[in-house]
Amino acid sequence: MLASLRGSWRDGKTTIRLLRALAVAMLAGAFVYMVAHTLRWPLMQDAQVMHYVNFLTDHGFAPYREIGDMNMPGAYWMERFCMVVFGAGDLAFRVYDIFLMVAMTAAIIAIAWPYDWLAGLFAGVLFAMIHASDGPKGAGQRDAVMAVLMVAGLAFLLHAVRRRVPGWMALGGFFFGMATAVKPTIAPLGLLLLLMAALQLRKRGVGASRFVAYGVLGGAVPAVFFVGFLLHYRGLVSCL
Repeated sequence: MLASLRGSWRDGKTTIRLLRALAVAMLAGAFVYMVAHTLRWPLMQDAQVMHYVNFLTDHGFAPYREIGDMNMPGAYWMERFCMVVFGAGDLAFRVYDIFLMVAMTAAIIAIAWPYDWLAGLFAGVLFAMIHASDGPKGAGQRDAVMAVLMVAGLAFLLHAVRRRVPGWMALGGFFFGMATAVKPTIAPLGLLLLLMAALQLRKRGVGASRFVAYGVLGGAVPAVFFVGFLLHYRGLVSCL
């Protein structure tokens, strides 16, 4: 009887492994299908505006002071990152948007890793599918960029708490700061996450002040860039 139970237990583990492998294959297939059927999407809506603002900036125009636009500097920086790393064309922007989805999935896997990385893979691919369902008008949108930055920041923040290494908190703060530079309305969420991390550290008997200081310092870096950007183009008053 004991041998029979052991055999059933082994068979159950084998079945679970096969189901997990099937789930990974289905998720990978769905992501590849999404990529293959969206590569021809054109550059459109807000992305066109931010591409053009970067183009005008390269040709001597000053943001806010000579270019009328409502977007914050962080939106231009992320678009600049796309244009420098991937290029300025339609396909390059599509690759950039796919890169954001891959980064989001990697961050969620890192968050879920101590429990089950497959849950992170499922959540990341599901996010990418929902994002793609909006069509080309939703590619590279500011809200999606902010979401990726915030989740990446949370992944670094949790890594700092789990490993008890305050330096990782600085990277979390940096990504929170970058998201805030895209839209400042996200700032309270970043501060709340830092507070929650501090409370968790105190519960574990670890001094939280150094961790919070690193997080705030990391978040201050984009803030310095933000002010420096506006001062450089003499657009501080026009932006505000």
